[in-house]
Amino acid sequence: MIIFVSYSSKNRDLVNQLAHLLADTGYDVRYDQQLETGQQWWDEILKDIRECSIFLYALSPEYLDSYPCELEHEYAEALNRYLLPVMIKHVDFQQVPSEIALSQVLDFTDLNSREPFTKLVRALNHLAQQSPQSLPTPLPPEPAAPISKL
Repeated sequence: MIIFVSYSSKNRDLVNQLAHLLADTGYDVRYDQQLETGQQWWDEILKDIRECSIFLYALSPEYLDSYPCELEHEYAEALNRYLLPVMIKHVDFQQVPSEIALSQVLDFTDLNSREPFTKLVRALNHLAQQSPQSLPTPLPPEPAAPISKL
């Protein structure tokens, strides 16, 4: 099972901790920190989203303000990926898009507590037992690289 982690680069330290916890548990975790020099970063991100079973997004105020994160999220939805919202920093749910506000969000704001990680692993295992979601045919158009908005 491949987990793609979408996050704001402003939250890189928190997401690195989360990704390492998941990788240490045996999950195949993909996010932009694994890209090699010279790779076409946006093409690789879109490929990883297509290949993932679960699109985990690290919800934070910065995530909600990130245009690249918005594109990744929309592409994952269009590809029928399982979406798993994990809140790494508190957000005001009256200010989030309805598709996020209506989702059951896992609170992962306390990295020192074992309980959120246990709940996350349980959620991932539950999704792993679901039937795989096949890619739509034809594939939706790929969003353009968010260069101008960066």
